This record gives sequence, C-alpha cells and structure tokens, in this order.
Amino acid sequence: MNLRDLEIFFAVADELHFGRAAMVLRIKQSSVSESIVRLETALGAPLFYRTTRRVSITDFGGRVLANLRPAYAALHQEYAKAVADGHHRGELRLGHTPELGQALLPGLVRLTAHAGPGAPPSWRPLAMHTHEQIAALQSGAIDVGLCWEPSVNDQITQVVLATAPLVAILRDDDSLAEPRSPISLRELAGRPLIVSPRTDNQMAFARIERAFIGAGIDMGSVSEVSHYDAVSLHVARGYGIGVHPAPAVGLNRVPGLAFRRVADEGVGISVCAIVLTATATREVSQMLGALRAVTTEVINAI
Repeated sequence: MNLRDLEIFFAVADELHFGRAAMVLRIKQSSVSESIVRLETALGAPLFYRTTRRVSITDFGGRVLANLRPAYAALHQEYAKAVADGHHRGELRLGHTPELGQALLPGLVRLTAHAGPGAPPSWRPLAMHTHEQIAALQSGAIDVGLCWEPSVNDQITQVVLATAPLVAILRDDDSLAEPRSPISLRELAGRPLIVSPRTDNQMAFARIERAFIGAGIDMGSVSEVSHYDAVSLHVARGYGIGVHPAPAVGLNRVPGLAFRRVADEGVGISVCAIVLTATATREVSQMLGALRAVTTEVINAI
C-alpha cells in the first residue's frame, strides 16, 4: 500500500478534477493520473468515471473513500502524537509564512518578554509556506501554523485570528495616489495590476480573483509576482498597481509608494492559525490567544 497514492485519491475525490487535484498537491497532473491508475490496478476496480468533460466517483470509489479516509486520518494523528512525544523540547514549534512572520512575530516577541497574562508559552519560529505548514502539522513537525486562509481537511482545525483588508499600492506620482482615502476596485479596472501568485495560496488568490471579476477587472491585466517585496518593486518601476493584504503597509521598504485601503465589502483575507485537531493542548490555546491579540493589534494600526 502506497500512502501517497491514497493522498492523491483523496484529493481527486475532493476536487473531482485531476488538474485541480494536481494544483492542490503541487504535483504534475500526469503524476495524479499515474497514481490513480496504480491504485485502481492494486484494488482491482475503477475509482472514478472519466470523460472529457467531468470526473465522478464510482460506487466502489465511494466505499473506498468512506472506509479508508477515517483510518488514514487516524494514522496521521497517531504519528503526529508520536513525533511530538519523541521530539518536543518544551517549546511550541510555530510554522509561519515569511510575510506574516515579518508582520506579526515581532509583536509576539514583545508579548512573550512581558511574561504576564496573555503571554504565549515558549516558542520557536519556523518559516514555511501554507502547504508546507499543513504537511508539517500532519507529520508532527510543528504544533501551530500561521498563514493566510488555507484549504484544510478535517484533520486540521482552522482558527481565524483577524481579517486583513486589501490595499492598493501605487506610485506617489500616480493619479490615483491622492486622496489617501479608501478606493474601490472598480477604480482600478483598466489598469495593469500586480498580485502575489496563485501558487502561494490558492484560497486567498481565488477570493481576490472573484473580487476582481466582480469589479469588472479583466484577469488578463493581472500579473503574478513572487512575494510582497517583488510586488512593491514592480509598482515602483511603473509596471502597474499592486493589490495586497494590508499588513504589507508595515513591511514596505520601497520609497515613493502610496497605499489606499480597498473599500469593497467582503474582499479581506483572513489571517489564520492552524492546529492538528487531535492534539490541541493548553499551551496551544495560549498561543492562539496571543496570536489573535498580536494580529488584531497590527491590523487595527493600519
């Protein structure tokens, strides 16, 4: 039995689309197809019906999913407990995206130093992207993750710490840079826009994409670059207007930029903590409380 083949089977069953499953797993679509064929050969029956237009699960595939997924989840949870028991050093291991680490962890350091009510337990930071945090939680390599809103399964609990509004990032000499009051996305339609890539966080990107389309923005005018620093540099060099979650304001190191909060309702991106559902502890609860306090403080200050 190949556990990776099971993970791919679960992803296809969730997405009912081989291409989307490949994106979620960050592997080639051909690898997804090969894995499903391998699993079907081992089990002796098809798991999915495939046509050129759609994928649907077979009755046999549905039974396999219902029987194996709980057992697979339990295996991961017990393995995570064993890893935590064997390697834990009396401090929480906090996975965080690089950008949220820069924006939020200095506040967590200050809160830890005070050692009073609301202070978190001892912790160690580990920079990693959202999909890496999910894998690290399941393997027991971290205790808590800090990320933009993720797509998680029932093994992981997602806790929304706060919702960060979006900001438009403009050159100081852009005609839209003044006034510094909130701006609507419709005012950006027809201009080249720059965002962080879909691959960093598909859930967050999808939310921004829906907001853009709803505001009449042609997605063909939207470029993706690797991270906030790259977004701000592209804006400074005149390649377009950046759209990014608001904590970017506190991270900016590029001169000559202006920031305007996006006024549209419902387009904020949630800052979340993620924990393995089966291993929540008092220390984890304390960390979640501290992260919520720090996140709220940073976003309210923008």
